[in-house]
Amino acid sequence: MTKVWIEAALNGPWTRAKQPGIPVAVEDIVADGIACAEAGAAIIHAHAYDVTTGRQKDDWEIYARIIEGIRARADVIVYPTIPSPGLGQEQNTNRFGHTLELAKRGLIEWAVIDPGSVHISRFDDLARGGVYANPHEDIMEGMRIARAHNVHPSYAIYEPGFTRLGGALAAIAPPSPTPIYRFMFSDEFAWGFPPREKYLDIHLDLLSEV
Repeated sequence: MTKVWIEAALNGPWTRAKQPGIPVAVEDIVADGIACAEAGAAIIHAHAYDVTTGRQKDDWEIYARIIEGIRARADVIVYPTIPSPGLGQEQNTNRFGHTLELAKRGLIEWAVIDPGSVHISRFDDLARGGVYANPHEDIMEGMRIARAHNVHPSYAIYEPGFTRLGGALAAIAPPSPTPIYRFMFSDEFAWGFPPREKYLDIHLDLLSEV
């Protein structure tokens, strides 16, 4: 029987203005993470927030409280996101500053390192959009941290080219820990493939070649 991992993404960068039910406070994120683990999730992905502003805040100390809080009750992988300035999020420091601090302390096994950039726009609001930008120097910094601290790169594969670049970067000597390829599908957003089995097969065929 094929083993399946269930990943629960507790919130996102869109704030409660667009997703009113997401957890924002650390204690709420921790509670939701534990509930997801008890329901069968093996992996928890979370965005840290500033409860005062209601916006994403990629502070390693906030993430540490989230990770340690969930792991105190559940043996699961918990990993953070990275900021996306092209989508209106603030970036006051190195995008991977919090990732580095968490990795140095042994608090993460996975790190978001997305090998490519993509335009983000909704089909029902095409007048607006933005670029989820991952400049090459940022990608290389993420890979450097992964190699130095034995952290698995967690790739969000929005387009097929992400798989090709991600595979090539992971193979550069010394090779990184095995990347995690998370194929992204959507009927709502105008990127990549819609969620159809035939498109999953295309992704898997390409992955087998990298």
